[in-house]
Amino acid sequence: MRDLRRYGLAKVDPDQRIQVHRLFQGVLRDELREEAARRGRTNVHHLLASANPGYPHDEDNWGIHAELGPHIHPAGLIDSDVPDARRVVLDQIRYLDLIGDLEGSRRLGDDAVDAWSKFEGVAGLGPNGELTLRAANYLAVALRHLGFNERARTTSEQVLGRFRVSPEFGPDHEFTLYAAAALAPHLRVAGLFREALALDEDTVARYRRVFGDEDEQTINARSNLAVNLRMLSDFAGAYAIDAEAVHAWQQVVSENDNRLLFAQANLARDLYGLGRYEEALGLLRAKLPPYRQQLGAQHPYVLLAGRTLAIALRKVGRYNEALAAAAEHDRDSERRYGPQHEHALAAAMTHANTIRVTGDLPEAQRRATKALDLYRVAFGDTHPLTLAAANNLAIVLRSLGDLEQARRLDERTFARMRDALGPDHGFTLCAATNFANDLALAGETEAARSLSAQTLELSRQARGDRHPYTAACVVNAGIDLIAVHRHDEGQALLDQGVAALAESLGDDHPETAGARDGRRAEADIEPPPT
Repeated sequence: MRDLRRYGLAKVDPDQRIQVHRLFQGVLRDELREEAARRGRTNVHHLLASANPGYPHDEDNWGIHAELGPHIHPAGLIDSDVPDARRVVLDQIRYLDLIGDLEGSRRLGDDAVDAWSKFEGVAGLGPNGELTLRAANYLAVALRHLGFNERARTTSEQVLGRFRVSPEFGPDHEFTLYAAAALAPHLRVAGLFREALALDEDTVARYRRVFGDEDEQTINARSNLAVNLRMLSDFAGAYAIDAEAVHAWQQVVSENDNRLLFAQANLARDLYGLGRYEEALGLLRAKLPPYRQQLGAQHPYVLLAGRTLAIALRKVGRYNEALAAAAEHDRDSERRYGPQHEHALAAAMTHANTIRVTGDLPEAQRRATKALDLYRVAFGDTHPLTLAAANNLAIVLRSLGDLEQARRLDERTFARMRDALGPDHGFTLCAATNFANDLALAGETEAARSLSAQTLELSRQARGDRHPYTAACVVNAGIDLIAVHRHDEGQALLDQGVAALAESLGDDHPETAGARDGRRAEADIEPPPT
């Protein structure tokens, strides 16, 4: 090595890493005879396999995985005869997804699955081999993160089915359970929230039985279960799970560990869903800076936390800060994913909602309309995420005075929400609130009163009396009673709603001030990530 360094053919850094000049590499390869080249490649495969730390989910190993990655294709690891060398490839697919290099994970996953599926009689390979199925599972995750939803779901379903029927693995094997946990998000993206919940409930039960409550994979599976509960508006149930996850991670990792930060970001989403906006904002302000430092500002998990921050800022009434945060998040998400990805569409709608409350209604309409059109293309007319976007656009239209179009949109949205999610889902309650607003503005005061009263009762049962959206329902129900000449009863209810908003949002909050002036409350929707 000293001779190589003296002639400028290699560099050795203080950590004893060797870097050989590319020209010298090429000359050396050309000079080697076939047998010597074969032995050299095999030696390289063994070296890389020995260097592989495995456990790509552990951020302590990311530095080594980063060093291994550039060698995979030049060394031909995908086609290696060394089994442990192929595991380097498998771990790299997952590592790339975890650090946010989604396209790199997809490309490597595609290459590995395509090559390994063609092998016959080689342990771990072939269409039903362990490495092939696990690589396909990781590939499906990357595809979903990139927005290739149909292919991701199909791939994931095939992997889970093959693991379950395999005599080598079966339904309770850890690889099968991981595949089941990976399929549930694909179902949620498809709008199949209850099917995803049932799958995750079964997966959690199996993890607990096989690995115990304190195993890392069990904790992760329970976090996935909480995602389903959020999508079904059971924020209290999700909060209970995520609070346990935060506590569990706090016992074993540092305060800036990505697993703990991920759990805390989930907890902030629960707090938002529970109407505890100030608490959600405080948690995000404390945890988002180290999250960005650990993973980078463009990492998918960091971007999702940034959206929750923008929403929380708006809900506590800090509209200018919220607008800046929502604009930045919208720009970063479209740059990261493209305009039709679920997360980019959610960012665009969050931005439109924020523009609406800051007063630029024509711009809010433009952005909300564009987002709704893209939701319809990506998810269809009846998907809950599309319906949430329609609900938000109708608020803008009503604010602009386009009452007829707002009513048509709200009436259709409310009916579809009720059919898809049930009458007491949070999305449906928002749609009901807004349709009652249409009825009131059209002079159909008794119909508005009846719907507002029903919505208030359901909101109390589903959200609780202290939720700001329940307080908004109280305000609207009081205004509707006054409109049908039940003045004393209505004024008492209106005063109660104003007091509840002042308690939860603050006396000077714009929504509290609006209710005090007798203005009807609107109910926008900010869906949690699937």
